[in-house]
Amino acid sequence: MRRVLALVLILFCAGSMLEAQSSNKQLRQGFWIAIGLGAGTYDLMCSDCSYDAKTDLSGTLRMGGTLSQKVLIGGETMGWTHSENGVDQWAGALSGVVIFYPSATGGFFLKGGLGVAYLTASASGYETETLTAFALSGGVGYDFRLGKTFGLTPYFNGFYGFPASYKVGGVGAGFDVSQSLLQLGLAVAWH
Repeated sequence: MRRVLALVLILFCAGSMLEAQSSNKQLRQGFWIAIGLGAGTYDLMCSDCSYDAKTDLSGTLRMGGTLSQKVLIGGETMGWTHSENGVDQWAGALSGVVIFYPSATGGFFLKGGLGVAYLTASASGYETETLTAFALSGGVGYDFRLGKTFGLTPYFNGFYGFPASYKVGGVGAGFDVSQSLLQLGLAVAWH
């Protein structure tokens, strides 16, 4: 985790210096895509269960179209994975998103969306555990342009999955659980 955060910080600083030396302006038009990798902290919350938040590898993929220099729309998937004591966990969300740049020429953006969050946990010899729920997503980031259409984007993302029935082997376990994921990472982006 510390290595991932250190790498993100180093790349963020390098991107800042490169952007300062670059004459590339923020130009947003047509199709765009961003692929990111970093660290994520996943948590389950309920009154009838115990779960310690876990931090591990996390990533994101988002793409869509440009409405204006200030507004992008598209779809995004966030993912997280963790393995411990023979239990493999995968969690994430699939959302429709709107990205808003307060300045038409700046790189800072705010992001919000609505979609579906999920969790799958499996271990050899045990029933698979699942959780699926409606989710809100959000985030902030900054596009550092390194070329006319290419750049690096440090980001902070997250989602909150509303309470839903936790299932073991496809059968409800008798209690509702909410879930959340917070991500810190670095994406490569093309506009």
